[in-house]
Amino acid sequence: MKCLGAVFLTCLAILPPAVAEVLLGPPSSKLAPLSTAAQLVAQLSDESFQRREVATAKLWQLGKTALEELQAAAGGSDPEAAYRAKELLHKIELHITPATDALIITLVERYQKASPAEKIPLLKAMRQKHAYCQILTLYAAETDPKTRSDLQTIVSGIAIFAARERLVEGDDAGARELLELAPADAKSLMSLAAYHRANGTLEQELQHAKTSKANGAPAWQLALQRAAGRLSEAQATATDAGDPLLAATMAMLAGDPLPWLEQHTANRHASRDADLYSPLAIKRWQEHALGKNDLEPCLKRLNSRNPTLRAFASNALFLLGEPTAAEASYTKSSPLDAFIYFEALERIPEALAAIGLDPDNPDFTAWVHTRFDSLLKEPDAGDTAPTSELIALASFLENRGLSEELAKAFDAPLARLAKQDPDVFTRFLASLFGNRFVRSGIPGPLLGAGSTWAGDDAERWEQLVLAAFGDNEETLACWKWFAELQPDASRKQRLAAMLAIAGYGADPDHLRDSWLALAWAAITKADADPQARLLKQLASLVGATADAATHLKIRDLQPPAAPVTEWDRVALLQLLQFSAAGRWEEASQFILQLLASKTDPSANARPDLHAYAASCLRRAGHPNAASAHDVWVEKLALGDAASDVYIGHGYAFGGDYERCSLWWERAAREASPESEDYSDILLALSTDQLKRGLWSQAAATSEALAQIYSGSNSSPLVFLRLRLQADQAHALSLLATARASAISLLEKCHALMPCDGSLADSFFPALRQAGLIQQHDAWFELTWKPLQAVIQHYPLSHNTRNTAAWLAARALRHLDEAEAHLHQALASHPNQAAYLDTMAELQFARCNRQQAIEWSDKSINAMPADEDVRRQNERFIHDPLPE
Repeated sequence: MKCLGAVFLTCLAILPPAVAEVLLGPPSSKLAPLSTAAQLVAQLSDESFQRREVATAKLWQLGKTALEELQAAAGGSDPEAAYRAKELLHKIELHITPATDALIITLVERYQKASPAEKIPLLKAMRQKHAYCQILTLYAAETDPKTRSDLQTIVSGIAIFAARERLVEGDDAGARELLELAPADAKSLMSLAAYHRANGTLEQELQHAKTSKANGAPAWQLALQRAAGRLSEAQATATDAGDPLLAATMAMLAGDPLPWLEQHTANRHASRDADLYSPLAIKRWQEHALGKNDLEPCLKRLNSRNPTLRAFASNALFLLGEPTAAEASYTKSSPLDAFIYFEALERIPEALAAIGLDPDNPDFTAWVHTRFDSLLKEPDAGDTAPTSELIALASFLENRGLSEELAKAFDAPLARLAKQDPDVFTRFLASLFGNRFVRSGIPGPLLGAGSTWAGDDAERWEQLVLAAFGDNEETLACWKWFAELQPDASRKQRLAAMLAIAGYGADPDHLRDSWLALAWAAITKADADPQARLLKQLASLVGATADAATHLKIRDLQPPAAPVTEWDRVALLQLLQFSAAGRWEEASQFILQLLASKTDPSANARPDLHAYAASCLRRAGHPNAASAHDVWVEKLALGDAASDVYIGHGYAFGGDYERCSLWWERAAREASPESEDYSDILLALSTDQLKRGLWSQAAATSEALAQIYSGSNSSPLVFLRLRLQADQAHALSLLATARASAISLLEKCHALMPCDGSLADSFFPALRQAGLIQQHDAWFELTWKPLQAVIQHYPLSHNTRNTAAWLAARALRHLDEAEAHLHQALASHPNQAAYLDTMAELQFARCNRQQAIEWSDKSINAMPADEDVRRQNERFIHDPLPE
């Protein structure tokens, strides 16, 4: 750009509004029609400087509509008109308009004079200013291969944001132009392919790409095939194009995981020597079993001095369904983690042994005293191992209903700690409650040793409140208010009530309901100002729970809220609460306000928010309006895999699982298999495929996911459940052609974790659906009996009772005993969402549809963000009753 043009451009951008209006006319005035462009171009060489300036400004305002006339003038013989026309063409090509930010103009000017090294920070600065069109145009003009390579990371993905802005403005052609300016990499080509899919031109483009001889034709053809869902064609094209990983991905999505496994992608960030899993997974897939010699490399590396190699070996064994040796190594290296692992599998003796307790006669008191002795020696050590161990055991004792053992073990050492260092004492009590995101919720020691320490000291009681709820002014006000609600209640009773309302611990006396009733009675009687204050206090207390009804009741009594202006966690929670209460009309208005937000104009360009809008409108009884947003979802997605996943969640939110599945399938096809979030995409897809009974596809995606996980630091429980999912799907896909092998593999699935609740999710129902009734009943008894033994040993273990009831309800066996177990669990935890969902499942198993729906509604109210609970509700409403 010539210096004179740059000066003109910058000066015009910073003109005072009054002067700009003289030159350009009022902002609201309509642009001159195209027929005047020729007249304006003629004035570019006018004798009057003012006319030349006004004509230049108005042509700039016309933009692309004056291109033809400007191009003619630029090639004409009049030097003044040619100069001005070229300057205007350059601005228009760079998408610089009279409204463009002056800083963006400055950055563009600097970029055009910059060295290759200087261009990187300039592009980054432009990206921060959302100067997407300028970045793409400048990048497209680069001819040096190295410069293009250096800038590609910054430019990648920008075309999607820019194109979405154009689409929202109604400029579809402009959106396509921007997508075509983007680097011709896989991500950008996928965006352009998705644009053609949304506009109905994908097939036409695909036919053209097949016959094209251009250098980039194969890559373009591959993007179009992926967008169209033509997996076998995409696999062949990727192979021909020399992209074996992408070819393997297409094969895996079609139901064959072997090419993926052969690519050794699981540990792509680690040494290839660490990938013990892949070759064994291949053999296991082909032969359905592994011998001792096959496992020898893994077993050997369990004893390696290299902790990374030990971890990879342990991961591989868990993921291969060979946990015995891995469990021994895990117990040795991470005894506390092993304790948590074994307890989750209801293998209590092994859990106790892992942390040094006698499984037959555990001396909890001596064990706890030893850890407190270590804590007393180093009280300021922070989150030490003794503290973590003590929290884990306290949680175990509380959840197993061993309240006497908990008090006996913890009260005396806590009293010693309180006497020696009250600050460390209250910090330890606070650690039993975690934080607002990760809550342990172990109120026993707080109400026991804490109450004894506080005695009649009001200040100490306030310290206990702060330990449980954090440093919150509203909570302390709530503590004082509760003294007024029931003056006869002791401080301990008041604290227990607050803990119950916040969802901490058991509530066998229904303290939550009774004290909430007192609170609502007081709020109802209060005048406006005191009422607002009390509502704020109550909101702070129930904020730790997801109780939608209570949150909405508080909201309804407050002054009308200002329209939502941005999409964040709070907005999502509000939407979930409306939906949990069946208030879909309000949910619709809520999301539509957000899409119209002036504070967050980018919201309207987010395809996932349009998916939420479509869900809300459809559930509110507005199918035509919902369909309009479906169209926007399709237009704005533009092949961005992350958006595809969020879109799926948006449709699942409204129970539209068919659309949800479609978008998750697209995400898996359109994402780079090397992206960091590909495992999250496969997790969503494989779980969905399992629920839909797509056994071959579920098996393949689960195997690919297992390979990715083999290089991770996830929990062994995650590994085993993934192995169960993969093997169950694989076995059921083989049942028609290799029945004996399939049944053998299913038997191994069950034996892998026979008392785990995950067997209820799809294993037992799938066995019945496949007609394997004999195996179903035999294996269920091998699950049921050990759980009864655990319950007999720990009769107040509410979670174990719920697990047994959940398994029985899904298996349609032992329903009377299951209901008795569940009543016991709900007696101690009446508001536990998972237990409410189990009761809904039990009623459905008994063919009581209406009761199932009612219990499920309660579960959704208690846990509105849980997609599985929502999906259950849809099943109870629409699916046939079990036979």
